[in-house]
Amino acid sequence: MAHNGHPASEQNTATMSLQPPWLSARALWPVLAAAALFTLVITAGNFVPARGAPEPAMGSKAATGVAPVALDEAKEPEAAVAGAAPGQAAVATSSTSIVPNIAASSWPMAPVFVSPAPAPAVSAAAADLAAGASQRFGLKVDLDGQDWGRDQQEQERNIGAVISAIDALPRTVSSSIVAGPNGAITVLSNRQGRTENGWQPYGDLAPNFYTNSDRGPAGEKTANEIILLTGADSGTIAHEMLHAYQFRQAEPDGYVAALLGSEMKSFMQATGWRQLVRDDELMAAQHSSWSAIDKMFAYEGRDPVLIQAAGLDFSNPLEAFASAGAMYYTRKATGAPLPLWTELWSWFDANLG
Repeated sequence: MAHNGHPASEQNTATMSLQPPWLSARALWPVLAAAALFTLVITAGNFVPARGAPEPAMGSKAATGVAPVALDEAKEPEAAVAGAAPGQAAVATSSTSIVPNIAASSWPMAPVFVSPAPAPAVSAAAADLAAGASQRFGLKVDLDGQDWGRDQQEQERNIGAVISAIDALPRTVSSSIVAGPNGAITVLSNRQGRTENGWQPYGDLAPNFYTNSDRGPAGEKTANEIILLTGADSGTIAHEMLHAYQFRQAEPDGYVAALLGSEMKSFMQATGWRQLVRDDELMAAQHSSWSAIDKMFAYEGRDPVLIQAAGLDFSNPLEAFASAGAMYYTRKATGAPLPLWTELWSWFDANLG
């Protein structure tokens, strides 16, 4: 995740992470109002609200390590909707869209419409590989307007990384994310951090992230999307898939609620995390920036220096779960060595498989 609302990884690196640094959305409400008016006269088909500079956040801490979703950054709503407060324009939404709550959004930037960058043609071999992934796992590898690489070799390698990531995860995880309440997981790849509807929550930062909502000219709708920076490796992709797993039952943009589930409570207890506030206080802050939510937890487990050396993102429990889980399952699949952290790996074996 990326901090400021979405689960995401910050950048495509060898390590996995969820989110970037968070910025407060409230300071940007005037910008959001202006953006709402702007969207009424824009006709371009691509929509981009940028998340603030990614800090560690839900989803995957957007830039490092086991990163969707991603915890990424807190999101902020893009455009106003019917029934908006005085001074906010109304945007029509379809019957399949959800109504964004401007006041409850933690995205740091207002939505913008932009045209997608030209994408290389997808080779027949890469298209066949994507079709095979869909048939085998039930996920959608989106090829339309996406950038999976400059040539057939890169495209096959990058789509292959998606297959390797989901194949490494336990069946309990993969089956949950490909058949969630918001439909099958869709995996996109581009260099702009663009969702299927053209939304850019992080602006030009283009991190890897997961989102369960999407925005476009017609409004906001539920989604189940992983957006990859072209060339993301299997560890980064697994990180975002684990964010998708964490938020499989979450309401659109309702990532904080996942911290209150029994599975996450069990993970925190086993790995040295302590929640510093009551559950109701945590939920009351669900639309705050991820940096603020990070402060509601204390990590009291293994030496943080060792965690950093291992390339894990422990900015909050959601990022720790996705970061460590991605490392564990992808290394387990390849036989690569793991840090000696028995209690952590044992938890994943016992609870996810």
